[in-house]
This record gives sequence, structure tokens and C-alpha cells, in this order.
Amino acid sequence: MVPRKAVLPVGGWGTRFLPATKAVPKAMFPIMNKPIIHYIVDEAIAAGIKQIIFVITPNNRAIEEYFSPRLDLEIFLEQRNKRDSIDELRKICNLVCFSTTPARPRGQLQGLGIGVLNAKLLVGQEPFVVLLPNDILETKIPCMESLMGIYCALKCPVLAVHRVHLDRLCTYGNVGVKSLDEVTLSNLPEGPYIRERVWEVTKLIQKPDPRKQEHLSDLAIVGRFILPADIFPILENVPPGYEGEVQLIDALEELRQNGQRIYAYEFEGRYFDTRSELGYVEAVLNEAAKRPDVWKAIYGMVLSRGG
Repeated sequence: MVPRKAVLPVGGWGTRFLPATKAVPKAMFPIMNKPIIHYIVDEAIAAGIKQIIFVITPNNRAIEEYFSPRLDLEIFLEQRNKRDSIDELRKICNLVCFSTTPARPRGQLQGLGIGVLNAKLLVGQEPFVVLLPNDILETKIPCMESLMGIYCALKCPVLAVHRVHLDRLCTYGNVGVKSLDEVTLSNLPEGPYIRERVWEVTKLIQKPDPRKQEHLSDLAIVGRFILPADIFPILENVPPGYEGEVQLIDALEELRQNGQRIYAYEFEGRYFDTRSELGYVEAVLNEAAKRPDVWKAIYGMVLSRGG
């Protein structure tokens, strides 16, 4: 079955961006005139996803409101004859069917694994996609479309990876990999991916410390996954891991140890980690560079400051 549903855990507090995130969910931070979450939803839609499941907390209602109609705003714009703006707002609301589910802890436990587990009832017994709203990818072929192609060929879980400097691995999940065997390669036809960048995962760990030689490779796990419903029973029972939280990576490693093959796709393109201030600014500047008038103004400002 081709995955039709995408889970977007957006229930975090965004503590690195306090005090701003006290009022505005991190996923709603703008990159030019679109919030981060809009770019993530666009990628899901391009991959053929039909339903978005937002896992939210009460402080993240703005995300639900963003993708819902605003008749009062449309009336205001209509009175000012701003039809283009109205059409753009309606386009956002018609992007995709979406649902929301509350982010509830497992007992006193929290973590990304719990965020994914919260979507269990809405996902059902079918494979599904997970996209993390912190990660913005710019690739010739949308990364999730590549993962879809690999999943449809191999019928196994697949996740996105990106090479990072070892000093940065301690903030990511990490994988050990090996080349595909001949049988797997023969089952992987040409598709919306680069076959040489598909790996079989040999182990997964969460946030290793390279100074202690804990890392498996220089491949960091980026927030794009295609998972089977089999992950839910594991998430219900996997013990807390890094920082006392239920980690999705730990559940995936248990799934692998249970005999499930897992694959990694080393996507080709740029990656912006908006968890950090620098990553967020880089994402904004990357989008600004696509707009000549904006980029010209930024360039002029930098020159005037002696940059």
C-alpha cells in the first residue's frame, strides 16, 4: 500500500526560541511570507500525501487556524478588492485534508516517539509518513517523493539522511549503513531517487558523542520517515532513552533488531535545521535570495555595514 497519511508532530514548546515561542508556535515562524509548516506540507503534497495529521498541544492551535478558512479576513480583503490575496488564502485551505490529535504523554514520558504514537488511531494499520517541521530541505526532487519511490520498490521503512561534520552529530540521530545487496538492487528500479545513495541500515542510535567514539558514521538522520504501523506497539513499550524521553530512533532500532529491514536515503541538496537560530536565519536568507529585489536590499545592507 502506498502511504496516504503524514504525521507532523508540532506539539513542542520551541524552548530554544523563547520568549517568541511563548506566543507563536515555532512551526509558524515565517520564512518570507510563508511559515515553516507550509513548506513541510508542500513537500508532503508533492509526494502524493492525501491527509495531514497534526499532533498538537493547546499552544499550537495557530497551526490548525492557518490551514482553516477565515471568512472575516476574506470579507475584509473583498472590501478592499484584494482578490489575489483571497485566492491565495483559499489555496492554503484547500491544500490537503487535515486532522488534529492532542499530544498526550505516555504516563509521565514525552518525546518524539510519543508524538508519533499519538497519531495511532488516525493512522490505523497502514504505512505512513512522518515529517518533522524543524527540517527544511531544498532538493531537485522533493525528498519525500524520493522516499516514496524507494518504499514502493522495497516495501520497507525508509528514512532520510545527510552527511554532517562529526562535531554536529551529537544533536542528531545517527545510522550505520552498508551497500545494498544484489537482490535488493535488482528490486530497486530507476525512480525519483539516486540508486547509489540508497543504503541498508545496520544500526540506529540517538545523538551519539563522537568524542567518545559513539557514532556509527557521519550520516545524520533528517526528519523524513516512512514507517509501518508495526512501529506503534514498539512505541507503546520502548523504554525511555536520551534525556529520559521516548525516542523514535530507539523504536526503529528495536524494529530492525526484530528482523525488519530499514533503508536510508542520502538525499542530494541543501538542508536547513531551523532548530537553531543560525539554521533558521540561513533558511530565511536562502528563500530571500530567490527574490532579486529582496536580495539586492540585503546585499546593499551588508555592504553598508562593511561585510
